[in-house]
Amino acid sequence: MTKASSHLPDEIAAALTKAEALIAGREFDAALNVLAPIVENDETNVNALFLLGFVAQQIDSLDIAIDAYQRVLACDPNYRDGFYRLVSVLARNGQGDIAYATLKAALGERGQEPVYWLTMGNVMLHMTYVNEAVRAYHKALELNPVSLAARLNLSEAELRRGQVDTALALAREVVTAAPKLAAGHYNLAQILIARGEFDEGWAAFEYRFDIYGEGPEKGVERRNLPHQRWQGEALNGAGLVVWCEQGIGDEVYYASLFTALEQLDGPVAVECAPRMRPLLARSFPHFAIYEKSEPAAAELLQAPWQRQIPAASLMAVLRPDLNPQVLTKTAFLVPDADLVADIRQRYQAQRLGPIIGISWRSGNITARQRRSIPLADWQAIIGNDRLNVISLQFGNHDREIIRTGRQFAHHLHLDPAIDAAVNLDDFAAQVAACDLVISVANSTVHIAGAVGVPVWVCLDSAPDCRWGLTRDRDDHYPSARLYRQTVPGDWQPVLDRLTADLAQFLDRYRV
Repeated sequence: MTKASSHLPDEIAAALTKAEALIAGREFDAALNVLAPIVENDETNVNALFLLGFVAQQIDSLDIAIDAYQRVLACDPNYRDGFYRLVSVLARNGQGDIAYATLKAALGERGQEPVYWLTMGNVMLHMTYVNEAVRAYHKALELNPVSLAARLNLSEAELRRGQVDTALALAREVVTAAPKLAAGHYNLAQILIARGEFDEGWAAFEYRFDIYGEGPEKGVERRNLPHQRWQGEALNGAGLVVWCEQGIGDEVYYASLFTALEQLDGPVAVECAPRMRPLLARSFPHFAIYEKSEPAAAELLQAPWQRQIPAASLMAVLRPDLNPQVLTKTAFLVPDADLVADIRQRYQAQRLGPIIGISWRSGNITARQRRSIPLADWQAIIGNDRLNVISLQFGNHDREIIRTGRQFAHHLHLDPAIDAAVNLDDFAAQVAACDLVISVANSTVHIAGAVGVPVWVCLDSAPDCRWGLTRDRDDHYPSARLYRQTVPGDWQPVLDRLTADLAQFLDRYRV
């Protein structure tokens, strides 16, 4: 990862080697502690600065990463890896205009180097300038026709602008050229599943574990359980361990399949995020629910547990064709009924009208730019005096509301008693207390669909494959309606449709 150097003191070289080993093991905080003293004592150590930037990226300390990469380039303007990472982090940090200007200046001098065009495409794609990204990737391929990275990213760009057949053809080219490239299979899986070609799609989806640490699915890690992988066969009394994966929204989504597991001829254990445990324990009282830990709980390594499967892989076993008949319950998560009633009573006391929960920002760092709708654009909903609008947005967003204006602060209710990052059970009750939820594609919509609350989902032009390509309903969540962006980056038509449908909703509503 670092540039070779034979002039480093032995102790510095040893420290850098240790840092790289920690990074390989994803022990980023420990790596940061190793790198910080090196950089503090030698502000021109390019190797340490580059590693510091990389570590800061992994823990989403983007300002630190930007500073580190800028210092790398100040020491060595020709350090290309530092340049690529700098512009990528700038775009991810909301500074796409600076990233674009930096790239344009570089292309003036190095326009015949395909990797600069590839980086330009990546920045444009992140900023949702999809047509510009496509042109940049084509230029990169013109200069380097065998570039797998350009072809892979071009596939995603074509998918985002609705050229599904082109995207699929490119994805197949990548897999054919590099059959061991996990990212290629993962990209192919996204397209196939979205198109409804499930047999091949779910098989390719298994590669998600092999791109751990390399891309948008960096949170996907295989569990090192000794049990045999379950393929859907009869258990004959053997216990099955289902281990949840990815983010909270994903854990909720795949938990819909747990209802089918209740019919198995053996006990079931679920290993989940600590925040999910109370909700799953109430919803599936016949299952053994464990908090995910490393190593796994000792009980899960003993009898009767003899089979295991990652939660997302249940789709291939139980719903290879997305057959809605497998889903035996419309609402499969059970919030605390007393808490739901208490929250609803509190909200009704503060304002008349239906309780509308909204969430406008994605928690996915890599996809936040294209999946989020600026809060200011929600004026027609938040400013409607006939609505009791509640924020269901994860995280602290007080400053965002203040920046948007006092009018929003007056109409949008924030409940300080509920913090989804700490207590998901409380959040599920808050969602269940709403008459309607309107949200971008984040964990909020999964919770709403899981508890059976009507939810209107705002989807970008190429959302996750689970939402398909064209449908406006989702049999996974019968209470959900899908509102699709038709032009990348343009949310106004979506908001216009939402506002019109909300008017009809209000006409039917009775206090």
